[in-house]
Amino acid sequence: MKDTKIQTGLRIPEEQYGRIKEKADRMGVSINQLVLMLVDIGLNYLDMEQEK
Repeated sequence: MKDTKIQTGLRIPEEQYGRIKEKADRMGVSINQLVLMLVDIGLNYLDMEQEK
């Protein structure tokens, strides 16, 4: 089964964009990849909070 992807837009403040871009560049990943990683971390955190 192929992984279906949905394209969406994200409006973020310029300062946060700069921080994300800087960290993505240092890690050698794309901004998209870093945002997906951060979303996954956040979702996992919220899931753990709900299990308490």
